Amino acid sequence: MASATYQVNLGAVAAPTLSKPSGTYSVAQSVVVSTATAGATIYYTTNGLDPTTSDSSIASGGTL
Repeated sequence: MASATYQVNLGAVAAPTLSKPSGTYSVAQSVVVSTATAGATIYYTTNGLDPTTSDSSIASGGTL
């Protein structure tokens, strides 16, 4: 089971949107994370910790 939460820092980036609705899936899903803010970099973690620029992954092309 996986879940997702997000936090926008600095208030200068439009809230991200996820391509899949919340729910339970029986097989792995690709999720696209996007924002209307041009040039924004989306960092994420899969361990529940807050993302940082030094130890988090970048959503390549917006896809997790």
